[in-house]
Amino acid sequence: MGDSKTTVSATVTQSDMSLHITPDKLDGSNYSSWSQSVHIYIIGKGKWSYVSGKKMAPAQADALYAIWEEDNAMVQSWLLNSMTKDVRAIFLKLSTAKDVWDAVTQTYSIEKDASKLYELRRQALATRQNGEPLSAYYGKLQQTWQEIDFLRPRKLKCADDIATRETEISEERLYDFLAGLDPHLDRVRSQVLTQTPLPSVRAAYALVNAEASRQTIMLVGPQVEGSAMVAAPSQFPRGVSNSRLGVSKTTDTRKCTYCDKDKHTKDTCFKLHGYPDWWVQKKENQKKGIGGSPAHLTPTSSIPRVDQSAHSVPPTTLLLLP
Repeated sequence: MGDSKTTVSATVTQSDMSLHITPDKLDGSNYSSWSQSVHIYIIGKGKWSYVSGKKMAPAQADALYAIWEEDNAMVQSWLLNSMTKDVRAIFLKLSTAKDVWDAVTQTYSIEKDASKLYELRRQALATRQNGEPLSAYYGKLQQTWQEIDFLRPRKLKCADDIATRETEISEERLYDFLAGLDPHLDRVRSQVLTQTPLPSVRAAYALVNAEASRQTIMLVGPQVEGSAMVAAPSQFPRGVSNSRLGVSKTTDTRKCTYCDKDKHTKDTCFKLHGYPDWWVQKKENQKKGIGGSPAHLTPTSSIPRVDQSAHSVPPTTLLLLP
């Protein structure tokens, strides 16, 4: 029986000794994220007892000692291989996986690093979407919050106190998330804030993400459906009319319920959502006498307004009119 266990252990050791178990190696500045990754991996392998010390070494004369020694060496190698060369040299001579873990913790862990917590809190408040995909913005916030939780674990014991504190933290993070959203999501932000009780950050993200996806679909959809009716202003001579291009005067029956103008809907109304940079620049150039307005382009009052912060609408999508 002992030989069988030894054979299995040796096989595992040979295949796993050189594994890199964390996405980033410990370099002395990333202890919190490194330790979390290591903890998850080793627990998943069923070997955390070697790190925690619960799996004590049997007597050397015991038949099980060889198995313990091999498994300990395997876990120890996981830890050392997840460090940079300079950091690994500090802990290489230690005897057990527990010794390595304890030494790393004592060297790099600070139970409550006020300066680090301050920096993380400032970072959470300063994080903004700034035109990035919503998922990327949300991911940055989640990473910051997880770092804060690691450095400031909840130590309350009363169930009511724990629930109250969890609610307070959830609301703070909801405010952080909503405050950093781009302006084109103002409406859904207001909808979230009017809910009672306030939703969790994850629930709020789902609502905001659904609205962001809807806006993307609405802005892209009309261009695909009406591709025969759109053209860049530079593609045709100024005197070419819609009738010569085969565009029917009666084809487009859309009417905006916001500005009451024709040939667009409320979802793409410039007046409601904001004028893009290219449109503002075009009007300024016209005032200065630079590049007159082509006769076949829509006047200002009937051009749909699109939120520039969400989707820039290039001049290639100007709607042709008779």
